[in-house]
Amino acid sequence: MLSQARQVNNEYRNIPYGVVHSIKSWRVLMAEKAIYCALADDATVAGHWAYQAARDYAEKYDPHYGTGLIPISAPLVAHIAEFWLERYGDQPADQVRAAGNFN
Repeated sequence: MLSQARQVNNEYRNIPYGVVHSIKSWRVLMAEKAIYCALADDATVAGHWAYQAARDYAEKYDPHYGTGLIPISAPLVAHIAEFWLERYGDQPADQVRAAGNFN
């Protein structure tokens, strides 16, 4: 699955100041990052990829606010929080960190 996801957005263009990675599908890019998270052997690496996927999911653009976590991002951040609460909500945070198993 990872190989297939990587192929979707495997296009790069040369521009005057370097190379730009062209994104054809943000959904596939988020899935690719989630797969990296699931495959990570280290909790720190898994956390990095989980953050990257969540950020891509929740960050939006509005000309009034710019890019980032803006008011229309709130339901998406709530969705992310609900996911993690369902998964780990009944466990103390130190036990979740100690387990190091975020898959």
